[in-house]
Amino acid sequence: MMIFLERVKELAENFKALNSPIRVISHLDADGISAGAIISRALEREEKKFSLTIIRQLTNEKLFELSKEKYENFLFLDLGSGHIPLMESLLKGKKVFILDHHIPEKDSKIINVANPHLAGLTSDDVSGAGVSYLFSKFLNSRNKDLAHLAIIGALGDTQEVNISLNKEILNDALETGNIKIEKGLRMFGLQTRPIHKLLEYSLDPFIPEITGNEEKAIHFLNSLKIPVKDEKDNWRRVCDLSEEELKKLAAAIILKRMPSQENPEDIFGEIYVLPSRNSESPTRNAKEFATLLNACGKLGKPSIGLAVCLSEKFEGAALELLNQYRKEIVDAINWFYQNKNSEHILENEKFILIKTNGFIRETLTGVMASVLSRSNIIDNQKLVIVSSHTSDGKIKFSIRTNKDNLNLKELLGNLKQNVEIDYGGHKNAAGCFVEKDQEEKFVKCLLEEINRKFY
Repeated sequence: MMIFLERVKELAENFKALNSPIRVISHLDADGISAGAIISRALEREEKKFSLTIIRQLTNEKLFELSKEKYENFLFLDLGSGHIPLMESLLKGKKVFILDHHIPEKDSKIINVANPHLAGLTSDDVSGAGVSYLFSKFLNSRNKDLAHLAIIGALGDTQEVNISLNKEILNDALETGNIKIEKGLRMFGLQTRPIHKLLEYSLDPFIPEITGNEEKAIHFLNSLKIPVKDEKDNWRRVCDLSEEELKKLAAAIILKRMPSQENPEDIFGEIYVLPSRNSESPTRNAKEFATLLNACGKLGKPSIGLAVCLSEKFEGAALELLNQYRKEIVDAINWFYQNKNSEHILENEKFILIKTNGFIRETLTGVMASVLSRSNIIDNQKLVIVSSHTSDGKIKFSIRTNKDNLNLKELLGNLKQNVEIDYGGHKNAAGCFVEKDQEEKFVKCLLEEINRKFY
C-alpha cells in the first residue's frame, strides 16, 4: 500500500509543475464521473486551466483524435491503462498522467501512471475515483473534503469500501463529516419511492417474481396486510412504515429470495449517508447517489452527474434521468424474460449470450449483464454476455462472471490476434466494441476461447 501511495505522491509533485492548460478525459460511469468531479474541484483550487470530457470508452480512434489537439498536458481518469503503448507513440513529447485502477497493459517510463496493479494491489483495493482523490489530497490537503465523492465512485463500481485503501478514504470522509454510517435495508429509494415501486424496481437486492412487476409487488404487500396508501390516499414509503410492518416486510423479502438467492438475507447492510444532502433526496444515500451518476452517464448526460456531485442545484434534472434509467433496466430484464426461448438468446452449461439487437442502449449492456449475473435468474456459474448495436455502427459486448478462476479482460485480450476489438475492464467485468461485419467471427472466437481455456 505504501509503495502505491508513494507513487501517487510522486505523480502529484510532478503535476504541480505544469503551467499550461490540461486536457482531462474521464469515464462515463459513476466511478469516472466521481473522479471527474474530484479532479475538477482540485484543479480549480490550484487555479489550473483545464478542459474535461467524459467518454464511454477510450478507443484507438479517440486517442488519435486527442493527439491532434493542441494540449501539452493530458490527464486520464478511470481509463487509459489499456492503451499505454499507443499513448507513448501518439502523445510522444506530451506530459501524460493516468489515474486508474483497471489492469494495465504495461508500466511506462514515459507516462506518469498511478495504478494499484503496479504496486502489488488490485482493482478492488481502490476505485478510479479513489486514485483521483488520493492524487488530489497530495496536491493539497484541503481536498480531503472530497473523500465522500471517492466513496460514491467505489460504491458505483460495487466495491467493498471498508477494506484496504478504500477504508483509508472512508475514514477521511467520516472525519470531515461528509459521510456517516447507518444500518438498514439496502434498497434504492427508501426515502422517496412508494413501497410497491421500491419493490418493483429493486435490482440489488433482486426479488424473484416481484422485481419488474408492479402488479405482483402490490399483491405481495396486500398479502402481508401492509397498506400501499395512507388515510389521505397518498402512496406510503418504507420510511412511513411502522417498526412491525418493516420487520414483516423484511422477513417476507428474505423468504421470497430464499429458494434462488445465494445470500437471501443480504438485504441488510451498512448504508453510507451524506448528512448535508436533503433527507428526501436519493443523493443522501451514497449508493443511490452512485446509481444516479450511472443514470446520467449511461443516458448520455454525464455533465449533469458531474454538476450534482459539486452542487445540489442540478438534482431535479438528474432525478428525471434516474427514473428513465431504472425503467429502461426493468424493461431490459422483462425483455429477457419474454425472449428467453427465442433465437436472440444462446445458452448452454457454460455461458448465456443475449443479443438484444439494439433493443437496449449500448451503455446499458453492462448493467443488464451485471443484474442477470447476480440475480440467480440463470445459473450464477455461467458467463453472462450481452450485446447491443451502437450509434456508430458497431456492436458492444459486455461480459460478467462470478467465477474466481476467470479473468475476462485477459480472455478478451486473447481474441485480439484473431479479430480486431477495442476492449477493457476488470477480471470479473469486461467489455469490447466490434465492427458489425466482424460480429459473427468475434462470437465464434469468443465461444471457442471460453471452451478452450477457461473450462
